[in-house]
Amino acid sequence: MKPNQQSEFDAFTDFCLEHWNDPYNSLESNPELIAKLEEGIQNLLLPACEEGDENAMFWTLRRKLAEMGHTDQQINMGNYYREGDLVKRNPRAAFCWYMRAAKQGDWYGQLLVADCYFEGDGVKRDYKEAVKWYESVVAQFDNEHSDRVDEEMGEDLYILTAVNRLAQCYSEGLGVKKDLEKAAQWYYKAGWRKYAKLIRTFGDDADVYDPDLPF
Repeated sequence: MKPNQQSEFDAFTDFCLEHWNDPYNSLESNPELIAKLEEGIQNLLLPACEEGDENAMFWTLRRKLAEMGHTDQQINMGNYYREGDLVKRNPRAAFCWYMRAAKQGDWYGQLLVADCYFEGDGVKRDYKEAVKWYESVVAQFDNEHSDRVDEEMGEDLYILTAVNRLAQCYSEGLGVKKDLEKAAQWYYKAGWRKYAKLIRTFGDDADVYDPDLPF
């Protein structure tokens, strides 16, 4: 790429960062902006893609697939914004991309949305919403793997994260009414059988007997 083309390309990618930062931002009401984007794609990004420019391919291929509804690419876009990889870090944009995948029923997208709500990352902390999405994740897993027993759940570390978080929420009353029996059931499902028994026996004092919790 020639120096003058490189400067135009860099300016256009900055322009993309500014106007594509929020995936919920609608371009339909701004025809001038759409025209400028299409012109840049045709004259700058596509030629750069042909030369093998990774940044150009990121903006054209991956983002286009994400906008078309591919959940894997929506999650990838979220990860880029969450980690600040190839783009400026933007937790809010990351959350929005995860939510797109979650609303399409992608269990991993739902898990990431739940994590964002639980941790207050990119969205206001909301334990009630976190519980809702964690429960959806586990329900999907149970429906798809009904032939599996609880002992095997530990192999699925992502699902295990959801189960542990639900146990914590019911144990501490985060986003739900505190319910030690439900907490014990979730701990049992996660493989923490000893701790589940201690909760049923000693309630809030279970930590005294086994403080090594998974979070």
